Amino acid sequence: MMAQKEKRNTCVQEFYVLDGGAIDLDKSSLTFGHGMGEMVRVPTPMYLIKTTEGNVLFDTGWNPQIVPLLSEMGLNPTVTEEHSLPAQLEKIGLAPKDISKAVLSHMHVDHGGGVQFLPDAEIIVQKAEYRYAFNPHSFGALAYNEGDFTFPSYNWNLIDGDQVLMPGLAVVLANGHTPGTQALVIDLPDTGVIILASDACYLSQNIDEEVIPGIVWDPTRALHSITKLKTLAQLLGGEVYPNHDIDRWNTVIKKSPDYYR
Repeated sequence: MMAQKEKRNTCVQEFYVLDGGAIDLDKSSLTFGHGMGEMVRVPTPMYLIKTTEGNVLFDTGWNPQIVPLLSEMGLNPTVTEEHSLPAQLEKIGLAPKDISKAVLSHMHVDHGGGVQFLPDAEIIVQKAEYRYAFNPHSFGALAYNEGDFTFPSYNWNLIDGDQVLMPGLAVVLANGHTPGTQALVIDLPDTGVIILASDACYLSQNIDEEVIPGIVWDPTRALHSITKLKTLAQLLGGEVYPNHDIDRWNTVIKKSPDYYR
């Protein structure tokens, strides 16, 4: 008879998916060379992980001040005060001051716009991403807003590559979309392992067909990151969560105040 599997050593307690609003994008922006001319709705989530060592945020959503520009660009934003980081945290009984760590998958406008609300948190970002965000190539410049992250007095923790943050929670480099895109590996006590791919994988199609995102800094690294995350998921018995998949958002994903355990 097989011995009963021991309970995993994890600090993670609960995992919440927060609704940061949505925009429209041409599908080819999400799947390189596929779906050009097809407009799709794109959710822009944030994530909150409750742990025994404090509350950890993965991505921070939009800067409310940038929403008028999204309208001018024809992206049809549904990004209201209700979708701001403070409002989404309030839905689960928290405030920005309750966040101990904020991990930025990367520093694009829909991921780093809420940093302004987190003066007391440790902000964890890849060193390569932080450097690039202040001086991006011309083809990537529109996706960064320097005002979102020019807070030199904040507690920035610039890391270089993969790192365990605590038992049950780790960041892994998944670059290609940007120089410092990182994914978050979460080991939940009941659900098991979830890998938040961020923009290494926009849609399930990126994962299933190994189609790289349409917005990339380095296509080869982007493909390697998809296969890396799939390999990790297979090894750990977990699942890769694409970041902007409207079908999963509408049918599969549990949104706050519901949560995963």
